[in-house]
Amino acid sequence: MENLNEDDFMPVIDKLDEFSTSNLILVSENARNILSNSPMRLRNFNLQIRKTNFRDFFDDQNFIVPIKNISISYDIAMDFEDVVRFVIRYQNTLETLELNHFKFNNFNECANILNKLKNLTSLKLNDCHMGSFNNQTLPAIRNLKSLSFNKCDDNIFKIFINQDSIEKITVQNNDWTWNGFPHDIFNEICKNSTNLSHMVLEGAGTGSYFDGDEFPYKISKLETTMITFHWYVGIRTQRIRFLESQKRFLKDLTIHELPFDFDGGRVLKYIIEEMNLDNFYYGDIPLIIKRVKQIIKEFTASEIQITSAFEMVKQFVCYKFKLKLSKTDIASDEIEKIINPQTDLFKDVKEFEVEDNSDCRGVFGVFLELSNAVMDKLCPELIIQIFKNTDEESKLKLALVSKRLFDIFKNYIASSINFKLMINSVNFWKLFNIKVFYEIPFKNISIILDKTIKLNEYLKFIKSFADSVEILEIGFFKFKNFLSCFEIFNSLKNLKSLTLNNCQIEKLNGEAVNPIKALKTISFNKCDDNIFKIFINQDSIEKITVQNNDWTWNGFPHDIFNQICKNSTNLSHMVLEGAGTGSYFDSDEFPYKISKLETTMITFHWYVGIRTQRIRFLESQKGFLKDLTIHELPFDFDGGRVLKYIIEEMKLDKFYYGKIPLILNGQKQEVKEFAASEIQITSAIEMFLQFPSITKFNLNLSSTDVASDEIERRINPTTTLHENIAEFEVNDKSTPRGTFGIFLGLYKNMRNVKKLKFNTQDRNINVILEECLPHMTRLEEIHLTSKASRVMERFRIIRQFVPGLKIISVASQFMEDARNCFDENVQICDASSP
Repeated sequence: MENLNEDDFMPVIDKLDEFSTSNLILVSENARNILSNSPMRLRNFNLQIRKTNFRDFFDDQNFIVPIKNISISYDIAMDFEDVVRFVIRYQNTLETLELNHFKFNNFNECANILNKLKNLTSLKLNDCHMGSFNNQTLPAIRNLKSLSFNKCDDNIFKIFINQDSIEKITVQNNDWTWNGFPHDIFNEICKNSTNLSHMVLEGAGTGSYFDGDEFPYKISKLETTMITFHWYVGIRTQRIRFLESQKRFLKDLTIHELPFDFDGGRVLKYIIEEMNLDNFYYGDIPLIIKRVKQIIKEFTASEIQITSAFEMVKQFVCYKFKLKLSKTDIASDEIEKIINPQTDLFKDVKEFEVEDNSDCRGVFGVFLELSNAVMDKLCPELIIQIFKNTDEESKLKLALVSKRLFDIFKNYIASSINFKLMINSVNFWKLFNIKVFYEIPFKNISIILDKTIKLNEYLKFIKSFADSVEILEIGFFKFKNFLSCFEIFNSLKNLKSLTLNNCQIEKLNGEAVNPIKALKTISFNKCDDNIFKIFINQDSIEKITVQNNDWTWNGFPHDIFNQICKNSTNLSHMVLEGAGTGSYFDSDEFPYKISKLETTMITFHWYVGIRTQRIRFLESQKGFLKDLTIHELPFDFDGGRVLKYIIEEMKLDKFYYGKIPLILNGQKQEVKEFAASEIQITSAIEMFLQFPSITKFNLNLSSTDVASDEIERRINPTTTLHENIAEFEVNDKSTPRGTFGIFLGLYKNMRNVKKLKFNTQDRNINVILEECLPHMTRLEEIHLTSKASRVMERFRIIRQFVPGLKIISVASQFMEDARNCFDENVQICDASSP
């Protein structure tokens, strides 16, 4: 690089960030000379000083580039007096200075830097603080034109109170729960800055400033995130004190948020009609240019800016409107008063979007009438798209607003198999009493029973769609006897799919539902035995599902379930979902054959350390089962042999462990990673035997009782089984059992691991590290969440046994200790960060 001329060299510099360029000119005399001889580049170049390069710059007496812009990020490892000397070295050329993370002990420490900088025109202070302070202030820095504060304490503001040359002042704070700066001191700085014309208030935490009583200055330009703060209290009083104080002076205004709360519309109206602005921007959107209102192609508002949104469409021609809903508490009654009356304000809107992030608050429906006011003006194609992009409940609400929307809903949405008509106690009577509603041939219906409505009313409703319904889901139906349920199921001739959630029959005398010839799929979730019994004669079923996530309860009658499967001569697909279904595989008989199985477990975990191979079910399906998905590896000490049997004896076409393909087209796949728990240890060992391509392994430890002697007997012997593992992670949630140390033998066998993660609070972490790290000779990265004591001893162990360490992640409170312990070429990270 020293031989390159300026034309060849500058493209290289242009591709680097400022910190990299700073380090480049430190080592390259050619780079210094080129930069020094280019006034334009020198003016735009910002020298970045950090802990890692400060000492090199400070000690280099040959570094004589006339730097005009410096940014210094202070660290306790840097000598403060040397930092002061370094800055003063450029007192004759320095024009822009940025100080980051400075903690001044007293006023003099700060003054020693700033008093010498006679040519300083711009000063930025980020996260700066001052301790001892006796109300001293800095003498006026005559050339200082721009001053910026970001998360600085009151004392930092106070020392600048007598700067009379400032033209632009900036305050940043993105934490809306904290004012972020002292309003009264800020006002005093602005008042004394007789040349002040430009103010920037950036971040949600600056918004409350505009709720002050006095603003003893005049400015011509303001850039601000907010012009009213959102207090979450539904303010209705017009907040315009600041605007009134700047009227006839303020000419250029940019806001990044529309005014909040119920006074927002009136505040916006005041800005547009009373302030006589030359230029007014909402973010990047020009609202007024050279005193002329503009046509607005699109804008966005939130639920707490609804009056501002209404004022926007009053003031401007708008073609696209986006409403963003959050989890904010809102006065829904007040909002509905504003938006519900019919209006043609949205006549020009051609495109409307609602982004609903309200989650549990569920405020989407509150804005129904606003949506309708916009949607009734849209073309059918756009309305159809809006229907498709909303949830099922919202589709219904929109459909019932006007005949036009209902007709579009009826013709394009409702009869689709993909639309699920969801009936509950909230909407039942409204839908039940709408006659035109029964004209729609709904194919997909879901009904959740509520005790406030009689079961017979729900049954009447379902029967109204008996000829069209193909998919039916019912929940919490409590039938008194067979007759009360026979009437409904016997009428659904076209039913293809039936899901029953938490359903019961009080009395049953051996009756069963007649075969529903179209029925292909049936699903049970926490239903009683009688519900299973009435479907014992369905011979057309192709897929059967049982769900139960309570592992302490079988969740379904195994013998009746077997009888249903036996009589379903077309059965090919079974789904057993949830830990409570696992014990089914410990049955003695399986009188059917299936080709596809999706199951949470293939062996149940009884917590007793079973060693006998449990393969009765697998043996019963051998030669028939071709497609298998398990979401948990086989448990207990027979797990490895069960997994081996599946892979080597079952001759499967497809075999998935969760989303990981183990076998496809009858061939074992290249598996890269997987996870297992302490009660799947033999299955984990079998995974390594079967798939040597595995390079990443996660071991998850819980508070389960384990046979530690048996586990240690299997994992302690030295083995090359894990030689391809490059990334190893242990997630330890075994407290109070504390099984982390039991697996030390496994850790020692991870010889070639490069990245190690121990997410544990085990108090013996230091001992474990001291034992296993000497075996991990290729280790480059360590991630430790441990908050255990003796952290410096822990770091010394790592430093001793991991000479090639490049990255270490530790608990946030230990990051400073890590910086002091490890070399600068080791990257220190916060273990709590992703």
